[in-house]
Amino acid sequence: MNASIIFIVRLVVGLLVALLLMRIFYPNAPLVYSFFLAAALIGLSYVSSHFRNREKSE
Repeated sequence: MNASIIFIVRLVVGLLVALLLMRIFYPNAPLVYSFFLAAALIGLSYVSSHFRNREKSE
């Protein structure tokens, strides 16, 4: 898969998981906090992917 498809999949999954987590644990939180959580989740997925690929190349 190319990078744009991977980004779109991570974006959709990150948004869905963030919305689900925020609605379960903080139901009264503003919707903006869900987007911040989604950005953090997407960023963490790229960081973990970087470390996973770095270990394979060594």
